[in-house]
Amino acid sequence: MQSRDEARAVIQTLRDYYAASNKQDVQQMVSYYHEPVMFITPRGVLTRATHAEAIPVLTAFVERLQSIGAARTEWAESHVKQLSDNQLWRALLSCATRPTGKR
Repeated sequence: MQSRDEARAVIQTLRDYYAASNKQDVQQMVSYYHEPVMFITPRGVLTRATHAEAIPVLTAFVERLQSIGAARTEWAESHVKQLSDNQLWRALLSCATRPTGKR
């Protein structure tokens, strides 16, 4: 069972990740991923062995957000379940917001 302190730590980590994302700081973003890095996308699952190999994927993600005019991303809904002492499962719904405030 997850304690309140652990839940707060997970939420703070997500906030820190989104802060790095909103600054488009790919180096900081990639530091939040475990190696090997796994991305689950609408097109399928991508894996990269190292952070260095994951940087182009995150760079493309940031560029895609820029191309659609997204000013920032934020999570609209998040569910976290602790699987073991050192593993979490996270489901996240995020929204990209344009400078006008439109999602």
